[in-house]
Amino acid sequence: MSFRKGNTLLLVCSTIFAMTALPAFVLAQAPSSIFQLDGSPANHSLTCTYGTTTAPCDYMNLINLTGSSGKARGNSALNTFILGSSNNVNFTTGGSKDPNPISSWAYSVTGVPNKDTLNAAYAAVYTISDFDIIFGGDRLSPNGDANIGIWFFQDNVTLNGNGGFIGAHRNGDVFVISAFTSGGGTSTISVYAWDQPGLPFAINGGCTAGVKNPKVGQCADANLLLLASPSTVCGTTDYCAITNGGSVSATWATPANGYSSGSLASPLFFEGGVDITAAFAAVGGTRPCFASFMEETRSSQSTSSVLKDFLLGGFPVCAMSITKQCGQPSFTGSGSLTFPVNGVVTNTGIGTLYGIQVKDCIKGANNSCTATPTSPISIVNNTAGSTYLGKPILAAGETGNWSDSSTSASTSQSDQAYALAAESSGGQPTLQSTNTASVTCNQSINPTATVSKSCTTTLTGTSLTSCDAGPEGSTVTYTVAITNSSSSGEIVDQICDSAYGNVFTAGGFTGLACTAGTAGTVASSDCSALNIAPSAIGTCTFTAVQGENAIVTYTVTASGHSAINASSTFTTLPSNSVTVTSSDAPSTATVTKGLDSTQAGCATVRYTVDVKNTSGADETLLLSGFNDDKYGSITSLHEYVLGTTCGQPALNASNQPGGLGTLNAVDGAGALSATIAVGGDYTCQFDAQFCGALGTITEPDGKTTCLGLQHVNTVTATLIGDEATDPVFSQTSNTFTVDECFASFVTSTTTP
Repeated sequence: MSFRKGNTLLLVCSTIFAMTALPAFVLAQAPSSIFQLDGSPANHSLTCTYGTTTAPCDYMNLINLTGSSGKARGNSALNTFILGSSNNVNFTTGGSKDPNPISSWAYSVTGVPNKDTLNAAYAAVYTISDFDIIFGGDRLSPNGDANIGIWFFQDNVTLNGNGGFIGAHRNGDVFVISAFTSGGGTSTISVYAWDQPGLPFAINGGCTAGVKNPKVGQCADANLLLLASPSTVCGTTDYCAITNGGSVSATWATPANGYSSGSLASPLFFEGGVDITAAFAAVGGTRPCFASFMEETRSSQSTSSVLKDFLLGGFPVCAMSITKQCGQPSFTGSGSLTFPVNGVVTNTGIGTLYGIQVKDCIKGANNSCTATPTSPISIVNNTAGSTYLGKPILAAGETGNWSDSSTSASTSQSDQAYALAAESSGGQPTLQSTNTASVTCNQSINPTATVSKSCTTTLTGTSLTSCDAGPEGSTVTYTVAITNSSSSGEIVDQICDSAYGNVFTAGGFTGLACTAGTAGTVASSDCSALNIAPSAIGTCTFTAVQGENAIVTYTVTASGHSAINASSTFTTLPSNSVTVTSSDAPSTATVTKGLDSTQAGCATVRYTVDVKNTSGADETLLLSGFNDDKYGSITSLHEYVLGTTCGQPALNASNQPGGLGTLNAVDGAGALSATIAVGGDYTCQFDAQFCGALGTITEPDGKTTCLGLQHVNTVTATLIGDEATDPVFSQTSNTFTVDECFASFVTSTTTP
């Protein structure tokens, strides 16, 4: 930004000399007694008093710009010089008047007359006994009358880059008006204080409007209280303003800085001073401290005159700056974030500041603390070697730390802070930092989680990755454990099982649906929208029925979102595998035999059969077969014939004794047909079984009876003589009776 037509150059030069707290002022300190105020910036070897020391007076060429070959700038505690070689920024609009709030002021690139154009502005502070400010400036052209106004602001007033100003008046801001006419000489001077009703520290309630011909302590205009309007200036008075009566030499007036020569024609140069302590003492007010100043040209000396040109710069007499930065946000576990902030307060002024506190504005916006600030936060002096180390007090140039925190459900938190301080121990904290520190803290949300699965059966224990569901299968209980591995709270929206599909899905969940299970569906579940704190574990259980003869291996996954930001989602990798086995029950049976009753029975009997040839002479008989009236053929095995040697050879094909069935180890009687000589025999045996209902039978003695069976049978043989004419005949044996007795009662023992 530039303030002058032609070359575009802005130089703001400020020097601060370290000092202790501003003294408690008791003696008047006329500006002319500490500074050469004779209408010339050059050294005229005048004598001034600096405390108890008499020395050459400071002068403008000494303290402005580079001073004298870079040497210290005299006895001033602070001095600021503003140089501009162009004036393309000036006041504009009807609201740019001194009684109006700074928010009503405006600027633009419109030009102003040369006589109202400022080439330079400067100010210095002296704290020898009272608090004095020395000021000055020079104009572009000497043609016509001009009026100069000088504001000393407690706030750090700056341009906003868009035609307006940043900063605001505080009660106690000092305004000096000096009028001078062509030809130079002593100027008239008036001193005012900003006194706005409703703001803190208003004198006599503040000024709503001015009175005609006000006296000291009365309102000269809205918001402006008259502090001084002396009839005599300079010399031994507390107020001074003077211009150059002739051409003067200025060290800063060089072509490089936009000047045509090194001298200033009359009455281009203007200088003056005010004893601020005396001015406020006259109205019962408290001396303020300043952070910036503005020199302006005006259309007249009236407080309501239209403003023309201005130069604006810092004047950190009592000033603080504040910084602010974000710490590492942390999650509370209840769906919100804690945003820590911290910063440094620096005493950028020349006096010691007391009781420094920070007002932190959470969610402050528009470069101002519009939100209600938090409770005051004291700073802690951290300057090594400071007398005030560890205390909320800062000497010039010292720094102090502060910290605060706020909680928000948002992932971003805007925050601003400013500092307040008192200029004396135990005083009111009226001095505000020259800036408001702003910062926006952000925390990215990256929800992550891990999931594990276990199974439970009554057969093999709990929390296993391998479970036995038994031979025929059974109900298995599964536990899903979800670990929140991020630093924010998380809410589980869905749990999917590869074997059983959807275990749980929250209403409104928009993620991918669970795929169908491969082993069936969930029988029951207590799973829900778990809200899991950072590093915590949320669990749910569900049951499913495992069928017989199966081996099922499966995993589980979970999906959800951050408890702070629903759009920040997560899906876990599949869990560990869980295997549940069920076998096939073996096919087995048991057979148990016992006694039902004694109502029936069977008996096996070995019978002998003998065929004897009882013919006369030499009649040989040919035996061709046997038949039993109860058993049928006895030469072969069938239902009731269990063994026989009848009709069987003496030896079988293996040269073993003949016979069949139960009699196969008995010598065979011979195969049929068999020849029986006269007087000879054919003898054989057979085993046969008979069954029937049990009854009472009488034994041969005619007396003894028993429960048993009686079987009667006869055997018939088929024979033929040896003559060709002999017929075939049958010979029936005797009748044979078998009695089979059982016990009168029966017991049984069953062995598995």
